[in-house]
Amino acid sequence: MKVTRTVLSSNEKKQLKRAFYFRIIFLGFIGLPLASILVILFLEENFMILAIVFLVILFLLYKYVFSFYIQSKKNLYATHKLVVETKVLSIEKQLLTKGFRFFVITEFIKIDSWNCTLHNTKLTFDKLYNGMLLELHLIENNAVDLLEMKEIN
Repeated sequence: MKVTRTVLSSNEKKQLKRAFYFRIIFLGFIGLPLASILVILFLEENFMILAIVFLVILFLLYKYVFSFYIQSKKNLYATHKLVVETKVLSIEKQLLTKGFRFFVITEFIKIDSWNCTLHNTKLTFDKLYNGMLLELHLIENNAVDLLEMKEIN
């Protein structure tokens, strides 16, 4: 395993910016209608239980959703990335009702295909195999956004 710190290219910065704006637009399409429905129900019904449900939803949003968007915002200001040369130790493929899910364990990190974003899809998870040498491009302090995944010959 070899870890190298390099400067982000302008293309990678554009990818991160595009991903951030896409995520904000997605949040707007999903979050604003949901929030407006909850506010309208709260104003019309005026039940204490509805207020408690609203607070619980806000807490869950703060804990799980907003932290994701804060990390995406931090990615915009990243200047360096980590290039990790590592080996696939094991790969598990699960067929679920929503599709395939891959768990890839390398010498450096454990990757869950449903919990990470692969920005450059030249090499996808279904092409990985045990013992394969990989070059992972990651943002520092963020293992969720994989900039690129390449096979080392």
